[in-house]
Amino acid sequence: MKIKIAIAALMFASCAVAQDDGYVLDGLHDMSQEEFDCLVLNSYFEARNQSSNGQMGVTHVVLNRMADKRYPNTACGVTTQAKYHLNGSIRRNKCQFSWFCDGLSDRPRNFDAYLHSVIVTTQALDLYDYGFDLTDGSTHYHAKSVQPYWSKTIDYITSIDDHHFYRWGAG
Repeated sequence: MKIKIAIAALMFASCAVAQDDGYVLDGLHDMSQEEFDCLVLNSYFEARNQSSNGQMGVTHVVLNRMADKRYPNTACGVTTQAKYHLNGSIRRNKCQFSWFCDGLSDRPRNFDAYLHSVIVTTQALDLYDYGFDLTDGSTHYHAKSVQPYWSKTIDYITSIDDHHFYRWGAG
């Protein structure tokens, strides 16, 4: 385990670039470390059992939402968007991304899967910055095992691994 931690530390140290508001892994992305961490956690919890493309698709949906005025414009704002009780507590299972309000710990437990999410999220950001979006502008996705009410009201785009991806229609 110490070797894996050392490797991860070297990866971060060798490619992190200091900025006034935090660190960005390779200096290309205008994103704080906190925002990057929100993307990684979402990738980990939503798609760690998927292929790299599946994890990238989930990350591209968050980035597409950040660019859409209907959603918060930060990764943390998008991934933690939820409905709240009057007392300010999060309503269980009433979040845009289920891991955030499912009542379970939001601390990754599988180091290898988490490290893979870090790498794939970085790759997803790189691709997105160069104009490549694996989901072709999708702002929604769901597991193939469910059919949410909204899936019939927006345009189906593609399927990757265990998820179907959708975006708002033209009209």
